[in-house]
Amino acid sequence: MTLFIFCQSGRGQQLYFRSYMPGTSIDQKKINSVFEAESGLLYLGTEGGVYSFDGVYYQPFPLPDTLQYVSVTSTFVWRDKLFAGLSSGHLLQKELSQPSYFVLKGKVDAPVTDVFIDLVGRCWVSTYGAGLMVLDPEGNIIPAERLNNDAGLFVYDLEADYSGNVWAGTDAGLWRYRVAGDSLKADVLHDLQLPDLIIRALDLDEHNRLWIGFQEGGVCHYLIDEEQFVFSETLFGLLPEITSLCYQGDELWIGMAFDGMASLNPGSGRITRYEDELLPRRIVALAQSQLGGLWIIGADNMIYSSGNQIQFYGGQLFANAGSLDIQALIQDKHGYIWFCTDEGLFRFHPDQQESLPAARWFKNTLPDKVFLTCLYEDVYGYLWAGSFDKGVFRISPDRKIIERFNESNGLSNINVLRIDGYENQLWFATLGGVSHAITEPGGKVVFDGAGLKEGFSNTYFYTVFVDARQRVWLGTDGHGPQMIEKGSHHTGLFPGLSDKVVYSITEDQEGRIWMAVPDEGLYCVTGDSIRKIGIGDGLSSTQITALSPTQSNYLLVSGYEGIDLVNIYTFAVSGHYRSFGIRNLKPNLNALFCNESGSCFAGSQHGIIRLNRIGEMANRKPVMYLTAHKVNLSDAGQTGKMNFKSHENHHVVRYTAIWYPAPEDVFYRLRLHGLDTTWQTTRNHEAVYPSLRPGTYRWEAEASLDRNFLQASSTAFSFSIAKPLWQQWWVWLSVSVVMVLIVYAVFRSRLEKLRLVELQKQKQAEFDYLLLRNQVNPHFLFNSFGTLISVIGHDKNKAIEYVEKLSDYFRNLLQYRDQQLISLSEELRLLETYIYLQQQRYGQNLGIATKLPDECLSSLIPPMSLQMLAENAVKHNSISKTKPLFISITVSDDYLMISNNIQLRQSPERSTGLGLLNISERYRIITGKEVIVQNTGEKFIVSLPVIYPLNHEHKSIDR
Repeated sequence: MTLFIFCQSGRGQQLYFRSYMPGTSIDQKKINSVFEAESGLLYLGTEGGVYSFDGVYYQPFPLPDTLQYVSVTSTFVWRDKLFAGLSSGHLLQKELSQPSYFVLKGKVDAPVTDVFIDLVGRCWVSTYGAGLMVLDPEGNIIPAERLNNDAGLFVYDLEADYSGNVWAGTDAGLWRYRVAGDSLKADVLHDLQLPDLIIRALDLDEHNRLWIGFQEGGVCHYLIDEEQFVFSETLFGLLPEITSLCYQGDELWIGMAFDGMASLNPGSGRITRYEDELLPRRIVALAQSQLGGLWIIGADNMIYSSGNQIQFYGGQLFANAGSLDIQALIQDKHGYIWFCTDEGLFRFHPDQQESLPAARWFKNTLPDKVFLTCLYEDVYGYLWAGSFDKGVFRISPDRKIIERFNESNGLSNINVLRIDGYENQLWFATLGGVSHAITEPGGKVVFDGAGLKEGFSNTYFYTVFVDARQRVWLGTDGHGPQMIEKGSHHTGLFPGLSDKVVYSITEDQEGRIWMAVPDEGLYCVTGDSIRKIGIGDGLSSTQITALSPTQSNYLLVSGYEGIDLVNIYTFAVSGHYRSFGIRNLKPNLNALFCNESGSCFAGSQHGIIRLNRIGEMANRKPVMYLTAHKVNLSDAGQTGKMNFKSHENHHVVRYTAIWYPAPEDVFYRLRLHGLDTTWQTTRNHEAVYPSLRPGTYRWEAEASLDRNFLQASSTAFSFSIAKPLWQQWWVWLSVSVVMVLIVYAVFRSRLEKLRLVELQKQKQAEFDYLLLRNQVNPHFLFNSFGTLISVIGHDKNKAIEYVEKLSDYFRNLLQYRDQQLISLSEELRLLETYIYLQQQRYGQNLGIATKLPDECLSSLIPPMSLQMLAENAVKHNSISKTKPLFISITVSDDYLMISNNIQLRQSPERSTGLGLLNISERYRIITGKEVIVQNTGEKFIVSLPVIYPLNHEHKSIDR
């Protein structure tokens, strides 16, 4: 179970907490200790085992059977080795990279309270009643020099300093241990003024200060370099029964046995207590996180906190402020935060111990229901407050006098949205133009009337900003950005933005101007170039209301959906703050600023957010972590095996990214080289690859907080799957040879059969064709000679022409006699000659009509086919003046149709039917198609399949 909370302190200050409740995930076992390894994994010591946690999954590491009910009181990870100290005095060790179990490393006669490994590999073990045990890297116990009955000491905590000394918090004060040669030396450090000798917790900060937590005496610290204790009497008894200390982010975090958690700011001495029903009252342990926060461990739950990276001011702070909707806020020269709500003007100091709620100022001096919109402090310490409908108010440096300026003083409009300036120059952005004023040391203010000049009045101005070159930038409502330089007013600076609304303008340390344009996003101006950054680049929202440069390489961007960081050099967008619950802010235009110490304050409709160590936050990213690689349901990752057999082809990869603030915010993209050609984006934590083919694969994964994966962490591994026996080359070669022989034998047999069949068809076709030619020629000659005799008797010249045509006909016949196919155009010429010869006998009583498209004339036809069909029509039908015979040749649906009207002779000539039969047989052999013969009673129709040349582009012909 996971919960998000903002834990509130007595001062109205809140922290971001994320609560993890392991519950059944660790079998309801109580948590005794916690350690975050360099990998980012969290190791929990519980009653009966060790668990690792990555933000999503809990992985158990069972103890040996004889110790399965013994509590693990301390855990430590060093160089892929997991150490566990038990309440029984056992010290266990496990290799994390191997599928091994815990092995016994050592044994003492008292419960283990702490374990850690120093820089040279020595294992330090503290106990509750048996002092200290130290093992060298080989596991041998280092002899100790006993001082003040060290053997019976109750040691609660161990800490190492930068010089290699080890410090022990005991029930007899503070002990310092050091290794001298082959032996262990010990010194006792104490001070007569120490409030308590029972030291329960230690922690070392980066300044080489050792922080000390007492049983009943609160906290103090020891300056190791100066060998001096530093303590405050005000802390005596204020923080009872301390169980754990953690120095993180310039703040000391204090866990107590019965009083929850508190923090101490060493600089100001401020102590902050945190109270929430989800925060455990008994703190078991505190631990630093590599993500910049800290872990707060209770017996039943774990809480990840951002620490002071993110602080939220609300609750008691706003007891008199009415609405939490912050309209504007600034920090003055004395460190006070000034902010305004619909109830007026307020202030508080974020780093000083002071009474709350925040003080309300000028309650009786400001007009009733004044709505303040913006704040500004000038060089003389005057505080300026702009308002809607009331003009501008100026508060004196001693905060006792308030003045009001409106249109009668030269202000262009009494609705003021933004104030900015430099030196003694002030600029006011209003709903009716821009105004300029000059302040003098004595307090005099002179408005010079710039707001009444052409181009400034009667225009809505949302913002005014003065850059480092003293250029005045103006953001307008629909007229784009404008700029005043040395008294000259410039408009239309950027054609792409000339008609845009501009809410906010600022400048980074490189002199680049940044602008917030609603519904579009962010624009960066460098010289004459401009670059746009939008949703596709990672912005959480295009509804940006405020911008502020920071002391790092990032620009702070406040929008409706949260706060983003934009790298001013790479333009990479970091939306990390969304993972800490900073969403749906809906901030106002003037509710964002960053101070010189690196802290940034953002106002919203829910209160004030303080952001510290911004550069550290922006550089953090989820840490990609491979949790399991299973092959055919067996764990392959533990064995290190990466070369698999052919049947080991079902792979399951489980992964996660360590991002404790919000694991559900992480995007993953995966790619299996050898299978995938593109990245696959997902939020799942498991990838299944069933039935992988043999080959070499490389699995890659990246994790990021956005879909662009510009700031991604990655992990990868390679593996191979061998080919099965039947895919080996020598098996393929043997099978191929056999198959080639079989195919060759079958092909040769088939080829021989086809040759015999083709030869048979060829012989049959030649026989049929010769038979047909012999059948046709004598019959035609008989009729031709009869006609010639008739013509010679009547017209000698016509007889000569007839003989010439007959000669042409037989010449063509001899020319085509050896050809299987001729073109239709050639066949029609033969038919034309034949019809001419017959018309000499029948005159105009024999007619022929040919209607063929040009594309059909190139088709092929067996020679004499049309002449034979025409001859059959003449032979079987009577032809006279009263009964003329008409022959028609057309084409339809790829068939050549030859038809004639039926008027059968009374005494028909004897017919064998071989002519039409031979035509049908020839077409069947050549085309495989049948000749269609139809007798409708009125017409006799023969349809011949159209034969196209090989290079003919076939299109259906229908005329």
